[in-house]
Amino acid sequence: MIRFKNILTIITFLLLISCDQSLEEDVFDEVSSANFFQSDQDAITAVNSLYVKLRGAGVRTTSDGQAWGLFAQGESIFRVNQDVTDETWTTWAKLFPSGSSGVLESFNFTPFNAGGGIYYMYRDLYEGVSIANNIIANLEDNSAVSASVKNQVLGQALFARGLFYYHLNSLYGEVPLILEPVANPFDTPFQASEEELVISISSDLEQAGQLLPVSYPSNEYGRFTKGAAYALLSRFYLNKKMWQESADAANQIIDDYSLSPDYASIFAPDNNGNPEILFSVLSIAQAGLGNAYLAASAEPDQVAASWGGDRVHQEFYHSFDPADIRRQLLVKTYTSIFDDSEITLDDEDGAVILKYAEDEDHVGPWASNDIVVLRYASVILDLAEALNEINGPNQESIDQINRLRARAFPGDPTKLLNLTDFSSKEQLRNHILNERSWELYYEGYRRDDLKRHGKFIERAQARGRNAQPYHRIYPIPQTYLDINPNQKQNTGY
Repeated sequence: MIRFKNILTIITFLLLISCDQSLEEDVFDEVSSANFFQSDQDAITAVNSLYVKLRGAGVRTTSDGQAWGLFAQGESIFRVNQDVTDETWTTWAKLFPSGSSGVLESFNFTPFNAGGGIYYMYRDLYEGVSIANNIIANLEDNSAVSASVKNQVLGQALFARGLFYYHLNSLYGEVPLILEPVANPFDTPFQASEEELVISISSDLEQAGQLLPVSYPSNEYGRFTKGAAYALLSRFYLNKKMWQESADAANQIIDDYSLSPDYASIFAPDNNGNPEILFSVLSIAQAGLGNAYLAASAEPDQVAASWGGDRVHQEFYHSFDPADIRRQLLVKTYTSIFDDSEITLDDEDGAVILKYAEDEDHVGPWASNDIVVLRYASVILDLAEALNEINGPNQESIDQINRLRARAFPGDPTKLLNLTDFSSKEQLRNHILNERSWELYYEGYRRDDLKRHGKFIERAQARGRNAQPYHRIYPIPQTYLDINPNQKQNTGY
């Protein structure tokens, strides 16, 4: 894995390196883009800084400091893609309706509040773009770095930029498109069109997929791969309803990776290197560098050092076939660690999420389970959905879905789907939306899935939320509109 003991060195590099290529001073006791990219090791150290952006130090201590990180449990991409859906809710939203989760769940987010990290994500994603731009600009015509290292580093930087823009576009719609280093990443006066963003994001991910390897040696595990690039590209095209392009991207890697035979193992403390994981945020049981998902979902009297709060809705829990092993990671009854009493949740409380298994060596809330961001199962479902949209019900879509159902219902062939079960494209489409939720719940997919199927606002309103069509995307934080008055606020805010 990427060695976390180098985190401090990497962060120091991040603070020192300039985003402006115009530096010309021959000062070699400080890091700059002019004197740094002079060897293979320089390039590797530079790209390692991108991985630092994926996580933060934990609980926020200042109003503008990065805390949980882009893909961690707290104010993060996960949170703003999960709390607004029909899958999950948090007890904290009831206790503190004007707090971060309350603002999200009630659809009361505005350009002036930071519900669920809406404010922080915009800033942190553009900081990631800036780092990626600097690496790409300094390597493209660089003869000091070997071709093999340059290709892998460029591939990782292109994937990262595509990843950051994927989420900027998904969360905020038409945003500024910055592809070169600039002194201030918010200087660009106008946002890009949807067409320009689609071209740029798909180009970055396609190039990354061509440059990156299928896998790395074990000591390099955790770096972006070909699988991550094409998985995200397939998902991106799917969300844009570019069905053939999505299927083509999925087919680029469908034979390169495999499912884990055990569903729970994907999220276990020893999931590092699990064959199904295409992209994860590496974690160790150490403050600020661990996985806190279980701490945020397990109750305080259920798992030590947890604070709890994240639940699945009761309706979602009951949507599962009771025999589905994927539902075993959702619990309605548990034994208290304090007095061995049995606790059963009322129907209105839904079910506790135990998708990330307890790490016996956890340090406080921090566990060593790597945070799963992209995995092979999502590629299977992307392909099944795209082929249905192209052809209607077809045997390949059924076969792909059955790969997941065979794992979910081991030894029970009666649970497998048959092509004759579906008489229309819409019928199979609806089943795939359900299957995606059963397979990928609590992984941050649901908001995009509901938007794509035209059910995001409809289902929020059915839960009694103040959801309006413009809530399909979040507001641009007012701070950044003040910095760049030529940028327009999203309609409705």
